[in-house]
Amino acid sequence: MLQGLVGEGTGMKLPIPPRDLADFHLRWSDFRPAMIRLQKAPQLTPEQSDTLGWLIALSDRISDHDIGQ
Repeated sequence: MLQGLVGEGTGMKLPIPPRDLADFHLRWSDFRPAMIRLQKAPQLTPEQSDTLGWLIALSDRISDHDIGQ
């Protein structure tokens, strides 16, 4: 998914890419640590880091009800 981008060479290991948005939501706890590490990557601009922070906060708040399961 994000391999080969900002995390390259940092030892960051990402989970198997999700099949769809519902799969991403169900496996958010697997993806979250990598996103937190990615947010702190020095290659990101402050704006990119802030945007990723907002996306992490949004993902933390989504429930199964929101996905329609």
